[in-house]
Amino acid sequence: MVNILKTLLRVALVVFVTSAGVRAQAPEVPSRREVLAAIATLEDRFLSPEAVRAAEVVTRFVELSEDCLIVLDPEAIPWAEDSELASADDRGTMLRSLLLAAYFAGNTKAQLDSGKVEDMPYPGWLFVIRAYQSVQERTEFRISSIEEFIAMEEKGTLERFARILKARRNAGPDEPADII
Repeated sequence: MVNILKTLLRVALVVFVTSAGVRAQAPEVPSRREVLAAIATLEDRFLSPEAVRAAEVVTRFVELSEDCLIVLDPEAIPWAEDSELASADDRGTMLRSLLLAAYFAGNTKAQLDSGKVEDMPYPGWLFVIRAYQSVQERTEFRISSIEEFIAMEEKGTLERFARILKARRNAGPDEPADII
């Protein structure tokens, strides 16, 4: 399962690079300033042409930088394997990649702001929710897993779910997860 997600990350990076018309060369880690500017672009103009380039910068930072750590698993990014998106056209593939970049953006920004290199799914999910809602303003496209995150946030349980997820990861497969 994790291999599929890593492959999706690489595909997202290739899609962004190809879409942005960037020449193939040795990847360079974006600077903190560059990634924060890219995150701001995704926050302000998620569906703009600039968002594709911003998503590529954020994705490259996540993949190459030692200043952030993001754990990819189906519970953290369930839309990445959403059958509705998988069967969609190129727009669905691009939307899936942009939503993945939105998750990276929220998670990375929280880590950079806190100065802690540790996975922070909750801010990633909040970023995805805002991005998804901006998509909803223009189309009736629905992604059930993100709708579930929205419902959890409205009930006040999404942050707790992030703590549970992190505790399960830290506990290991044979140990019970203590929830704070």
